[in-house]
Amino acid sequence: MKVAIATQWLTHMGGSEVLTVATALSLALLGHQVQVIVAEGTIHPKFERQLDQQGVKLVSLAVYNNITDKVAALTQLLRQQQPTLVHFIPLESLACEWIATETVRTIPVVVTETTNASPSVWWIGDREHYAFKAADGVIAMSHQAAANIQRYRKTEQLLQVIPPSLPPIDNMWDPPLMEITDTALNNIGCVSRLSEEKGLEFLLAAMTMIDRKARKITLHIFGEGQERYRVESLIRAFDLNDAVVLHGYVEDIYVAIKSCALFVLPSLVEGLPLSLIEIIASGRPFIATNVGGIPELVDGEDWADLVPVGDSRALAEAIERRMGNPTQACSSGRLARAAYERCWHSRLRAEELIQFYQQVLFRQV
Repeated sequence: MKVAIATQWLTHMGGSEVLTVATALSLALLGHQVQVIVAEGTIHPKFERQLDQQGVKLVSLAVYNNITDKVAALTQLLRQQQPTLVHFIPLESLACEWIATETVRTIPVVVTETTNASPSVWWIGDREHYAFKAADGVIAMSHQAAANIQRYRKTEQLLQVIPPSLPPIDNMWDPPLMEITDTALNNIGCVSRLSEEKGLEFLLAAMTMIDRKARKITLHIFGEGQERYRVESLIRAFDLNDAVVLHGYVEDIYVAIKSCALFVLPSLVEGLPLSLIEIIASGRPFIATNVGGIPELVDGEDWADLVPVGDSRALAEAIERRMGNPTQACSSGRLARAAYERCWHSRLRAEELIQFYQQVLFRQV
């Protein structure tokens, strides 16, 4: 199969960007021919290396100044290359404009929506709703997201839940299990973009409620974003300068995961965060808000805690309970890894994706 994957950008190591690269690498590892087309911005050097090593071609549309020219260039490229299908990850402006422009298509189109597509996701509007309706196949990250997307698609149109997958590393499908070391036992991690919907203020407030005199607990935040100044201001306002470290983007997320015993994600809205799958694959428990597809990931198991959105007290209590029992942290980490191997491993996701592509192609015959 010859697959063209089109994305808005690959500049940073964010969840959608990693998912795009993971999809390309997984398809290539299964023996398919893959090309990745990037609409704008520079391409992160790590992504370039990973894709090049796996023989995945990269094409940038950044030389074109406006979306109309980018859409025209994409159309011309697809006509020249004649891929089996084009897959947009995620549903951003390039995908929406191309689908709206190319109303008569000879190449099947699949789109992946990385949010939960609920009304609370304020940046989803009419153009995204049309793309949901017009695409030949739509992939949702969770069953909740699929239910929200279904409002814009006919019952007979293809819509499937395929959770995010991790990128293969050195032709290996899964990352290694990392035991929790003594140096990690006082460290909490948060892998998150610094943006409004991530709810970081509630995690910082929770840190003020933890008894750090009895035990020095440090929160490490891995990620970058437009809300950095506000997060820094909150750290100062809460007098947490000695308890919170902002690391910015990290190139190797597994080094970050290894340094912490527990992870927390206080998001206000989510699809199904790739970072949580990276965390459980590495053998770490987590605490997260009960939003989007996160409950589907946990599925009632006790290696993770779910708390209500915006409840700093519940976050603080869950952190103290988890951090106060190192033996439980280690055993919970192994249970998390077992859940990953049972239900969430990358080859399973890649094979599901190929089966969905085949369904889309069958409908075109």
